[in-house]
Amino acid sequence: MPGTHTATAERRLTPGFALFVACLTSFFVGFLLSNVAPVIGVAERRLGLSAAQVGWVLSAMLLSHSVLLLIGGEFIDRWGLWKVLGTAFSVLTIGSLVQVMAASFGVLLIARLIMGIGSGLGFLAGLQLVGQHTGGGPRQSFRQGLYGGMNHVGIVMAMLALPAGLAGLGWAGTYSIVTALLIVAAGIVWWGLHPLARNFSPTTHIPWREILRDRRSWWFCLAHAMTFGFYLSLVSWLVKYLRGAYGADVALATAISTGLTTWAFLSRMGGGYLAGLVGEKRLVMWATAGVVVTFALMVLWGALWPAVAGLALAVLAVNLPFGAIFALAGRSFPGGMTGRRLSFILTPASILAFVLPVVYGYVLEGTHSYGMGFLPWAVLGGLMFLVLLLQQSSVLRTTE
Repeated sequence: MPGTHTATAERRLTPGFALFVACLTSFFVGFLLSNVAPVIGVAERRLGLSAAQVGWVLSAMLLSHSVLLLIGGEFIDRWGLWKVLGTAFSVLTIGSLVQVMAASFGVLLIARLIMGIGSGLGFLAGLQLVGQHTGGGPRQSFRQGLYGGMNHVGIVMAMLALPAGLAGLGWAGTYSIVTALLIVAAGIVWWGLHPLARNFSPTTHIPWREILRDRRSWWFCLAHAMTFGFYLSLVSWLVKYLRGAYGADVALATAISTGLTTWAFLSRMGGGYLAGLVGEKRLVMWATAGVVVTFALMVLWGALWPAVAGLALAVLAVNLPFGAIFALAGRSFPGGMTGRRLSFILTPASILAFVLPVVYGYVLEGTHSYGMGFLPWAVLGGLMFLVLLLQQSSVLRTTE
């Protein structure tokens, strides 16, 4: 019918719906990255996994996720957000379906690697969607903070819902429901973001050498790496730290971990709001200074509850500036944030998420002190903060 065709052709992507799709993406990325760890014991018994195989299953998705953060910006610039985000959800659905049917270590590993491709593309495209299509202005930091916070909501839901689901429905039943939800989400994305396809033209490619020479790109790399990268590293050791250093039992350590993840969500939301009051640059500098101080103090705690309070401060410091960093980055470059630049800013945080937990393990093995394991983090953070401090005026003067 002509009228129907006209209505379809005139349909526009509203800022509110774009934010909804972005938050849906962030939620699923957090949920799927975390949806095996809480029930890995079930998979271990069901498939007869060794300790090494368990480690591979837990890290496989983060590995491919990190790789796609590096190269995914190229796809966004060439194909557009509609195709990349729709493809991300389609890949996540396929990986989740393979995970349902996994009857061996190899199949489960492949499923997690496939899902990491989708989550890496999705997280990158979701950030771009918030920056380009939810509106500018002073509330951009809040919207970016909300986007980042929904990632933590997904993690908490995985911690709480998956063990309960497996207890009642078993492996196949629980992950079949997850797959069904992903199919619905994929349909929403492909249909809802279709208006973006009509006016898309490939972004003019900025050469990598130009990005590498741009001190602004490096500044945002460091700021994101010493906040989000430190947070991911802390999460990796959190339960082991609480149990080994303070004798917390599994239930208490898990409850504290869940509480701190919820606190991370509130910190990102609050940071996005606070950036509008005190200014994005000021918030980033305060928060990164707080990262150095709080991780240095982690060496000193001698009892459980002071350590939990210290962890809460550390989680606050690393999560507060998320929205401010990406809102500020979006305004710092002519023409906004391209996919390549966004990939470059995100990648160092993922590298630290691999490197710092290993460093912590070596220091722990050498010193037998859980507190001393955080000392290299504090030293590295101090050096990174010094660079941020020295470069802030020249790098960020264009955003005044």
